[in-house]
Amino acid sequence: MTLPWGQPAPDFGRPFIRPQKPVWGVTGGIASGKSTFARLLSEKTGSRVLDADKLGHEALNDPEIIRRVKSWGGDAVTGEDGNLSRTKIGAYLFPKREKLVEYESIIHPWIRHRLLREIQKFDEDSSERLLVLDASLLWESGWHRSCSLILHLDAPLEIKLQRVITSRGWTPMMLNLRESLQMPLTLKALLADYCLTNSHSLDRLSSKVDALLLGLPI
Repeated sequence: MTLPWGQPAPDFGRPFIRPQKPVWGVTGGIASGKSTFARLLSEKTGSRVLDADKLGHEALNDPEIIRRVKSWGGDAVTGEDGNLSRTKIGAYLFPKREKLVEYESIIHPWIRHRLLREIQKFDEDSSERLLVLDASLLWESGWHRSCSLILHLDAPLEIKLQRVITSRGWTPMMLNLRESLQMPLTLKALLADYCLTNSHSLDRLSSKVDALLLGLPI
């Protein structure tokens, strides 16, 4: 089954871990500053950040994933040296919704396995009291089921556009397309436990995190 925004429905029949200790999920809009938000939470609470996007990059170093992605995309996803190219993979995926679904069916099981392993390690480590899970597709992939608290971060459209144009070379159409392939931000915000807007400076976001933490049990 495919959800209205183009993602396959999460397989909630698969096993997941609900740890005894708190895991805070961080999600939100593209270019909203989620990684910065997760880093601030980590610095202020002494917690570790588990970054799902970084795990996605690590997946492309796994020999079996490399083989499957090359078989799937061929020359369209490899550079002149024959190695996988994240830039070419991105160009191949968009705006082809079906290609995105196919690609995620290859790498998401690997990411999910690593996430569950890291969460289990966290739960068994007495020196860690909190884990922050930074995942853009937290809801879409069903990883929210391992979280005790979900924090949603977004920013005004004009600020997100400025960020992706400057840092990624995207056009407004590219941002709109990629957001359309995810769960609607309004729904993510409604489902989250707390929502923050990142529309000002880093200092302002840091102050918002301080205010948020005053009311959260750690």
